[in-house]
Amino acid sequence: MERHKHPAVNARSLRNRLGSVETILAARKLALASAADRAPWHHTQKMQKALQEIRNHLREDIKKVDEPQLQAMFETSAEVLGGLETAFRDYEQKNESAWR
Repeated sequence: MERHKHPAVNARSLRNRLGSVETILAARKLALASAADRAPWHHTQKMQKALQEIRNHLREDIKKVDEPQLQAMFETSAEVLGGLETAFRDYEQKNESAWR
């Protein structure tokens, strides 16, 4: 039976090879990402939805707690998140000069 000779592989060269493979795979994954995944609109929509969900949760929890300071914090937080939603919407619609 014939034995195949393999070059010696030490831990450092193995890490270098794996690092290169990971880099190549990451680059391929990025290149293959769909246009929707890379489009700004896709991401702004996802963020607006997440902000709205948290804002709604805060407003629902206002009714569940008795402490006025916590209620005020929840309401203030909901208002801030509403402002962020507006900022994302303005970015999408290029409503502000900063987004043009």
